[in-house]
Amino acid sequence: MEGVMTMCFIDTMAPASPAQRQAWQAVLDLQRDHQRAPRIMFRKACNGAPPADNLMSFLQATVVSDEGVMVRIGATLTALAQERVT
Repeated sequence: MEGVMTMCFIDTMAPASPAQRQAWQAVLDLQRDHQRAPRIMFRKACNGAPPADNLMSFLQATVVSDEGVMVRIGATLTALAQERVT
């Protein structure tokens, strides 16, 4: 999983941002069988996909039903989108 996040954020050649660190933690908190979906989700986030749409795609792909996980992933996607704007 480390390579997935590195590939998404390596273009900046800068230290990991707070949202990127938050994204790492969100991925690490997922069950192992759900760790493939973040590859697609974070690539979409890096390419400017709207957080709500991206979260829905992720939830459909993983069928995650834990509300805490959904909230953390949603917050992470929103933080990444805000960092892209600033």
